[in-house]
Amino acid sequence: MQNNRKMNLQELKSLGREMSRTKWKGGTIVLIGLALGFAGFLLGIGAGAGTELLGWDPETIKKIINWISRVAELIITAMFVPLILGWAKKEDRGFREFWTMIKRKETNKIIGAQLLVSIILAALVLLWAMLAWAIDTEIGSGQGSSTAVIYIAIIGIAAFALLSIRFSFVNQAIADKNLGIIEGFKYSWKITENHFWDLIRFHIYFLLWNILGLLCLIIGFIWTSTMRQVAFSKLYLELSEQADKTE
Repeated sequence: MQNNRKMNLQELKSLGREMSRTKWKGGTIVLIGLALGFAGFLLGIGAGAGTELLGWDPETIKKIINWISRVAELIITAMFVPLILGWAKKEDRGFREFWTMIKRKETNKIIGAQLLVSIILAALVLLWAMLAWAIDTEIGSGQGSSTAVIYIAIIGIAAFALLSIRFSFVNQAIADKNLGIIEGFKYSWKITENHFWDLIRFHIYFLLWNILGLLCLIIGFIWTSTMRQVAFSKLYLELSEQADKTE
């Protein structure tokens, strides 16, 4: 990292593992998991009742559940961000703090930021598809067309990766500094400058840990996922501190 202490993946993993173990012992993760699991169970019962008792079309039920799940994922992710950021700061935030997040303004802003990131990345994919279609239409099938599409694909993948990395700390910035959505994007862009490959290395490193967690079934994956999220929030805090010092 330019002009700063080099990112230490082992230190980040150790903090993530320590906080994961602490919150497992304290019951926070278990309680949250049980609550979310119970909510999913109720959703399944409701879907079954709609199909059997009300005669609703199973495909319609499936679409409704899919949309409810997506909305729930946005909300739950937004609630988790401040909680895990607190864990990275070694603050004592637990089950009660998690549920109070739904009433806080930061949660709504984080949801808005997630939607905006999704729209930006989806627009990028759509633009790539339109360019590929235009080239194929104008040039026709052949080696020249295939080569052009490959180049566009490489550029598209690079742009997608760049934006994904540069906007990766928007949620944490909003939760930590009470920023607006646009300010959160600007701050994430600022603190990730010159750190693209460090963040790529981080994601690959913890992806391998998550794969290992999957091999240990659900419990292992929840453990490694929590460890990764805490480590990611700690990395945000380090980059934020470094960026603020250079101002």
